[in-house]
Amino acid sequence: MTTCRMSAGRMAVLRAIWLSATVALAEDPAPPEPPAPVKIGPGMKAVGLNLRGMQLVEQDLSGADFTDADLTGSDFECCKLQNVRFRGARMNGVLIDDCDTTGADFTDADIGFVQTGARRF
Repeated sequence: MTTCRMSAGRMAVLRAIWLSATVALAEDPAPPEPPAPVKIGPGMKAVGLNLRGMQLVEQDLSGADFTDADLTGSDFECCKLQNVRFRGARMNGVLIDDCDTTGADFTDADIGFVQTGARRF
């Protein structure tokens, strides 16, 4: 077994960091209440929500608002996405397969990599 020798000054700094982290944890307020569930359907409001990895199949989301939402890794399969707002949404790794996206707004969306199957634009 090897022993590690540390200077007294370094040990004092590490102890101060540990104590301040412990005190900060003890003073943290209770976690905020979770947001109300989002009703999935036409006209749904999901502005700014974290919806990473969401799986939506055969849903009518016409007129939904995903402005500034995080949709990273989400799948939309056989969905009605007419007139949906994806303005400023983060859409890396999103799958849009066999969806009607007529009138959808992707202005300023972060579309790093989106897979598309049979779809109508």
